[in-house]
Amino acid sequence: MLDLRTVMVLLILTTALSALGLLLVRRTYLPVPGVGSWALGNGLMAVAQTLSVAREHLPALFGIVLSNGLTLAAMVVVLAGFQRFTATRVTVLGPGLAVAVGITTLLAWFTFVVPAVEVRAVTIAVTLAGVNGLIGWLLWPDGGKTAPAQRICAGLYYAGMLFYLYCTWVWFEHPPNGLLGGGDLVAIAFLFVFVKVLANGFLQLILVSERLNAEVQRQADDDPLTGALNRRAFTKAANRAVAQAARTGRPLTLLMFDLDHFKRANDCLGHAFGDSLL
Repeated sequence: MLDLRTVMVLLILTTALSALGLLLVRRTYLPVPGVGSWALGNGLMAVAQTLSVAREHLPALFGIVLSNGLTLAAMVVVLAGFQRFTATRVTVLGPGLAVAVGITTLLAWFTFVVPAVEVRAVTIAVTLAGVNGLIGWLLWPDGGKTAPAQRICAGLYYAGMLFYLYCTWVWFEHPPNGLLGGGDLVAIAFLFVFVKVLANGFLQLILVSERLNAEVQRQADDDPLTGALNRRAFTKAANRAVAQAARTGRPLTLLMFDLDHFKRANDCLGHAFGDSLL
């Protein structure tokens, strides 16, 4: 049998280090949307995991309700980070946190008013499956243009969704006897989360690296005023287009145009107007 306490301690350390690494990346390099939310989400998750480990020495309000509530809030924050990273026009942070508060209230009810560990376990598993599925959906390739690391990350979260759905089915039939007495499936669940956090930390750093490289390449190729390709990038793109036209036999068209009396616009209305006109 897996040593659950050891797995949980490794999980806490890995999650905290992931949060620290993402925070350092955010403070050191060019801003990448979503990285701050990833760091905050991992930090909240590390706190939640610490409360779970110490639940035998804490009141149920902290060891059960607050730890699970922070877990849900952390996943919502991470979800919001991926929403910002992918620039998806869906608002998730506010509604997600509201749902997390509602589920936490439900968990408190089934902890103090009507104690039911099976309901708590199934509720948490279903919610985590839903959040993992949403993150996978946000990252899923669109028309084959998604970077490889993003595809792998999407697959990882879809795997998390399927695993938590399996936990839901098992725990519905055979409820776990608490955290430390939950049997092999609880230990496997924590081991799975440990591997997932470790892999996800590497993938997030790769996603940030790819985004930064793309931004540096864009700044090197594009004119900052007009957004058009500079001479070096245009020559490279033109040579590639000519070679493709020669290979496929398809016609190639080049359009040139000139703005008459552009100097007059600068002289009469100012260079700021000329820049906006360009």
